[in-house]
Amino acid sequence: MESENSPSQFGTLLRTKILPRVQILALVVGVVGILFKIFHYAGAVEFFLIGFSTLAACYFLLAFTSVQLPPTCKPSLYSLILYKVIYIASAITLIGIVFAFLNLPGASQLLLSGTLTLGIALVASAALVFSNKDNWVVLKNPLLRGIVLFVLGIYFLRSLSVI
Repeated sequence: MESENSPSQFGTLLRTKILPRVQILALVVGVVGILFKIFHYAGAVEFFLIGFSTLAACYFLLAFTSVQLPPTCKPSLYSLILYKVIYIASAITLIGIVFAFLNLPGASQLLLSGTLTLGIALVASAALVFSNKDNWVVLKNPLLRGIVLFVLGIYFLRSLSVI
């Protein structure tokens, strides 16, 4: 007989064990794809596509996992919403980067919507962190990942001559 907490236990396992390992593996595969592209080796597109698509899927799933908070931590509801917005915008930005890398139509629209949403969410998150330090507990990981993807999104938007 399963306990009532088994879905919660799976969510915790997914957030703490499975997704971090899959993210690292996806980043390695994506970077190998970039290196293969630089050195003109066969399979560059496949490595890049698999790595960054998997990373986007991880970010999308992270948006729907529960956030574990210490008992004394009292973050605002807005920080929990921004946690989800940052991860979903990060996934959209990553897919836009994949589209731009593969020269697929719609890359500029995906990049623009994902990067713009990510930028607005990052500014709002920074304001929340400065107003209440407990929000940092919730927003630390999304902020750190989101800043990197925001910069990459801006780079690819510039390379597509969108901005």
